[in-house]
Amino acid sequence: MSIYANTDAFIARELGSRLDRLRLDSGWTRAELAAEVGVSVPTLRRLMRGQGSIITVIAVLRALGRLDEVDNFVPAPTFSPIKAFQEYEKSLRKARVRKPSREQSDSPPPDIDW
Repeated sequence: MSIYANTDAFIARELGSRLDRLRLDSGWTRAELAAEVGVSVPTLRRLMRGQGSIITVIAVLRALGRLDEVDNFVPAPTFSPIKAFQEYEKSLRKARVRKPSREQSDSPPPDIDW
């Protein structure tokens, strides 16, 4: 089943449930984890039901020693040399200043005395 078939609320509850499983596997009680994270037990309980803030999720992962899971959750963008070169060329095109041709100029040509 595709994750896209689930509602946001379902996915949030699933994430909370997985965090709770990590807590249990790490041997922490809710009270211990809440104290380590710096939140109340009811706040932690709400998080485990999928009703928490991203800051609390990060704090829980840090306390459980699983902060590296953030890279799996939202991978860091990779560097693309081709994309960097394309952006560089684009910036050069924007930086180029072209003088208007005489046909495009609104002012009369200057008088030249030889």
